[in-house]
Amino acid sequence: MTTKALTLTRIVIWLVPLFSTILSAPLSAQNPTGIQLRNDLAWHGVSDRIQIHQPSVQGKPPYIDVWERIAIGNTYGNWAYVKNLIDCQQWTQIPFSTIDRNGYFVHWSDAPGSVKAAWEAHGQGNERVITGVCGLYGITKQRRETPDTDKSGNYVER
Repeated sequence: MTTKALTLTRIVIWLVPLFSTILSAPLSAQNPTGIQLRNDLAWHGVSDRIQIHQPSVQGKPPYIDVWERIAIGNTYGNWAYVKNLIDCQQWTQIPFSTIDRNGYFVHWSDAPGSVKAAWEAHGQGNERVITGVCGLYGITKQRRETPDTDKSGNYVER
C-alpha cells in the first residue's frame, strides 16, 4: 500500500506542474489591460453605432486622442476598437491603433480588415464623434465665412 501511495504521490507531483502550465498558457496569452478597456462601463454612445471611452479622452487641444468602438456590420456587441487622434482645428480624425481579440494593442497598419472596414464605413471625419470630443474642451466647428452680398447693383446672377 505504501508503494502505491508513494508512486501516486510522485505522479501527482509530476502532473500538477504540467497541467498548470498547459492550463495557464491560454490565460497568459491575453492582455488584461486591453480586456479591461473593452469591458469597461465608461463607454458612451455618440451615435447609433459608435461609442467613445470617456476616461481615455486625453491630449491638449486642438489634438485629442480617444478610444472609440464601432459596431461591426450594425451588430451591437460586435465591436471594432480604434484609438483615434482628433484634430479639432482641421476637424479630422486619424486612427493609429486597435485592440485584438486577446486584448493586445495593435498598430493601425497591422489591424484586421474587419476593423479597418468598420472604421471606413462610419466615415473618417465622423461629425458626431469629432463634435462630441472637441465639445468636451469647448471647441466648436468653425463656420465657413460666406462672401457678403454685393449690394452695389453690379451683381448679376447667372
